[in-house]
Amino acid sequence: QLIALVSTCRLRGTIYVAMAKQYNRRMSARDKPDHDKPDHDKTAYDKTAYDGTGSGRLGKDAYSHVLKTGSQLCNTVNLLSTHIDPANIPPKNVLALQRYLGNRAVTSLLTKRDIMSVSDKQSKSSKYVLQRKKTEIKTLEERKRLRQTWNFLPEKSKIDGSLSESERTNLMMADLDQIYQSHLVKGKKYLDTLEEAKKQYFKSPLEYVKKKQKQRDIHNANFAKNYVTSVTNSDNDSSTTARKVSSSGFVGERPSKPKENVYYNIIDPWEGRIRALDNYATKDEARKEDDKNINTEGYKKKGLPNSEVLWQQGLASAKSQLWFPWFYGDSRAKKAMGGVKSMRRENIQNPLTRAVVFMSYPNGKVYWVENMTWQKDSEEFEAVMGTPNAAPAIHMLTDHLDEIQHKNIADVTATTSEHLLIQYDD
Repeated sequence: QLIALVSTCRLRGTIYVAMAKQYNRRMSARDKPDHDKPDHDKTAYDKTAYDGTGSGRLGKDAYSHVLKTGSQLCNTVNLLSTHIDPANIPPKNVLALQRYLGNRAVTSLLTKRDIMSVSDKQSKSSKYVLQRKKTEIKTLEERKRLRQTWNFLPEKSKIDGSLSESERTNLMMADLDQIYQSHLVKGKKYLDTLEEAKKQYFKSPLEYVKKKQKQRDIHNANFAKNYVTSVTNSDNDSSTTARKVSSSGFVGERPSKPKENVYYNIIDPWEGRIRALDNYATKDEARKEDDKNINTEGYKKKGLPNSEVLWQQGLASAKSQLWFPWFYGDSRAKKAMGGVKSMRRENIQNPLTRAVVFMSYPNGKVYWVENMTWQKDSEEFEAVMGTPNAAPAIHMLTDHLDEIQHKNIADVTATTSEHLLIQYDD
């Protein structure tokens, strides 16, 4: 019944909006002689007006009414779609849904279950690939990758040599699924925090900035005082505006240059790209000092989270390319960095991230062997975004919501190069 209601709303909403657009097109064409006929009723319309084949037109009053009504109906569809359980929609019914809801609506409706057409041609023949988290091992390559991923886990079950192959596989899968579920909870929490920050920002931008400014002042001071940074031209990036930025935290005497392989990234503020190469918080002396004094009363933290280090490195990359950096250099650098469009975490080594990515691939698919994209609001998306490698993309947006132009994270893709590509959008 709910699906039928959605279908009706979508159909009527589409008709109403199309009718309004038809009127708008004819008004733009200045079809005045016909429109000014005395027998033309302002609230009347030809039956074929909405499909583009008739000569009917809408008056201004009717135009406003149907546009408003159509938009409301379409919004109702979006609201109702979130309450439909995708498990109740078998793949064989997807084509029927497409006929009434449209391809775009069906794709959005089935995001949690990720029933996607393999190609435009296959969509006409009702062949769909079911993409959801891994529940079983189907191939030898999957089994091999499972063992590799499980071996690097910091904590895992003890597997007795007397167990059968299937029993060992089940224990490994249980360990990985536990990690997946814990990061799913984290991902939901981080994304909920982002949504709450957006509500506060759009409700009162000045109040949001006021609350964040104190934290930003502390971060700026800590980065300047407890981190050393160097910026050089990048020789392994196609862009001429990309810069290699290396940073490391320190305690005591300030070193002349940063330690290698602590925070080493390539950032292009002008094209909005962050390539996160090496980010090892365990090598950050400032954060290690914080861990030592975690229970010391009155101790002020010196270290920064990875998301803030990336932001500060982006500002350093932008400042290094400014003409007259002394002339409003900070605000100009923030404006450049605010156009960030993507963050690519390269050469993923973290065992927890690898475990979650492994479990997020559907049955029969081998992680890192083929690209896999998880759309926003899907369960797999939330789990991957809760991992140590992907979470900084959320934290950076949450902490700098007013400075970053794109306010959402659209999707995350695991590539064959063992990277995670996180895309921002509006």
